Amino acid sequence: MPQISLAPPPFFMEKKKLLRLYDLATTSPIEIIYLGETICRKRAPLDFRELISLAEKLRNIGKEVVLSSPLLINSEQNSDYLEKIVDIDDFAIEANEMTAVSRMITRNKKFICGNGIHIYNNHSFKLMTSMGMFRWQPPNELDLNSVIKISGNTPVATEITIYGKKILAFSARCFSAYAKNKNRENCSFACKNGENELKTLDGNKILTTNGPIVMPTNPVDLTSFDQNTENNHIKDMEILRIIPTETEPEKQMEIINTVINKLQ
Repeated sequence: MPQISLAPPPFFMEKKKLLRLYDLATTSPIEIIYLGETICRKRAPLDFRELISLAEKLRNIGKEVVLSSPLLINSEQNSDYLEKIVDIDDFAIEANEMTAVSRMITRNKKFICGNGIHIYNNHSFKLMTSMGMFRWQPPNELDLNSVIKISGNTPVATEITIYGKKILAFSARCFSAYAKNKNRENCSFACKNGENELKTLDGNKILTTNGPIVMPTNPVDLTSFDQNTENNHIKDMEILRIIPTETEPEKQMEIINTVINKLQ
């Protein structure tokens, strides 16, 4: 059975609800927990001290904790946060763009290549491995057969998203703010009201936006193991990742438990 990881929520969650989610996760089969606001530091519910305190609490009960870097270093807040996490030796770092990779290299530290860094071929894979990558998350476009061919027989662990809304695109501009005729610097936390749906001319839902990211309307679910599909390779992956889709902690844990039960 692969290890199960929990990604940071890709949407705004109130502090109380976020802490409740992680409280529930302490008694779940989840083994790896990624922490940190990766989309926009302005909406981070926890300050840095609170984040590290939570990380230490989860680590002390036996969870592997990873601190995630922002998808874009496009503000002083994101830059300051990145500099803080790369200087911490107690937790692994998920690098989601090349600035984070550069910071880890200068500190001679190994790192996890997040989904924000796109590795599509063996050359890129070997290059990132030589820089210190010890785990990678393949980009959305790669099928599992391609993932296996790229990673091959290497010590680098592969982490596949088994359930959740994968980020399809992200921008330096904030879709939620612009939808409310605001700019990113004075957004009034437009993203706290949830996702904005994008529809075709005949009314079919196709995409959702939240803050600066674009996601599919429906979550990816790879828990089907039909013998005639490539999903059989899922259980050969070292780590299976779940991306939160709900703002209510109890409802989210119900989904997580359902996904894990399907894997057993």
